[in-house]
Amino acid sequence: MDRSGAAAYVYAKASGMLARSFVGERAQKLFSVRSLSDLWALLFSEEMPAVPEVLLAKKIESQAAQVFVNQYLKLVNTYSKPDRILLDLIHHYDYENLKVIGAALSSGEKKIPELNRIEPFNLIDYSAWPSVGKMTAGSELSWYDKIPSFSEQQQFDTKLDIQFIKMIWNSALKLPALDREPVLKLLSRRYSMR
Repeated sequence: MDRSGAAAYVYAKASGMLARSFVGERAQKLFSVRSLSDLWALLFSEEMPAVPEVLLAKKIESQAAQVFVNQYLKLVNTYSKPDRILLDLIHHYDYENLKVIGAALSSGEKKIPELNRIEPFNLIDYSAWPSVGKMTAGSELSWYDKIPSFSEQQQFDTKLDIQFIKMIWNSALKLPALDREPVLKLLSRRYSMR
């Protein structure tokens, strides 16, 4: 679909998604929930996993994130050639996944942790687990080629955060003039608050 047609379609779809989200009057539904199992039933159509209540909160969080990723990818796939910033925004999950991978490998985990996948746009080759060097090879994350020691983890995570913010900012600068200013304002607000 051409850029203007795709943009109109995405706007309509995103508006529909927002109308079904839990904001405004619909937020009351979230506040009326009294248990995690009720929250699962409110948010998801599939059957609740048989996990202890303590693990259910984590499962709800990861499931909600994956639902968002899947919806976002559907919108991005509407464009025949999406703007770079749309892809870079979803790469946030690869950057965060790499932090989780580094921490897991550093603590001696043998099994790959639960991650938010963004196929086919991922920067990380998850099939190369547990070799972090092979997982990041050939990508903008290739500098992250070793398992960080416990003392290096914060340094690596900070470097990932800075690299991500620079990438998003540079992508925003390449947007058409009409789109650029509001996106830069939004990014400035978001990252100055953080």
